[in-house]
Amino acid sequence: MVLRRLCEGFDLRLLLLVRNQARYVVSMYGLHLQNGGQTGFNDYVAAFPYAHLDWLRVANTLAEFVGTDAVTVMPFEKELYPASGSSNGNFLEAFQNAMAISRPVKLETLPLVNPSLVPKYHATKLRANQGDDAEGAAATIPEGDAAYYSASKESPLSPEQAKAIMARYADTNRELFARYMPDFDATAYQPGGLT
Repeated sequence: MVLRRLCEGFDLRLLLLVRNQARYVVSMYGLHLQNGGQTGFNDYVAAFPYAHLDWLRVANTLAEFVGTDAVTVMPFEKELYPASGSSNGNFLEAFQNAMAISRPVKLETLPLVNPSLVPKYHATKLRANQGDDAEGAAATIPEGDAAYYSASKESPLSPEQAKAIMARYADTNRELFARYMPDFDATAYQPGGLT
């Protein structure tokens, strides 16, 4: 394999950030709409390529390449990190700690990056993308942080949809946490966990 030969002689370390699969699907739908997508939410959820969200399979593939000790897996959700007072949540602090950054970046001044549209604006953005916004409702979507998904826990997924998505991964997520993330709460990635 070419990649393996390119990495010879290096102390290669990989960091895999994973996200609760139900939240991942919602976030991807928001990005789909931001990029002009015209698929309705339920159709998007039904057609989503769920096979690609098996984080254990991804982590194991990386571990086969560089060894288990060289792979660090971390959850994306800031709810899974202990409180510390940072305005950007504890994820970025944990990320810097995991990377052993000796001079951490001051997080208070960093903007939100790669934001995804707040679910309450999904229908309005979808109508605009489909050319059905005669009353100009898309203009009411605020700019900046106000338009984007936050820790409001607002989700367009029904509880049944979220549980069905997470049930697909219940066993592999349990093993993922046991093998790669034993210090984190595995129930967050189980049916009925984070929504």
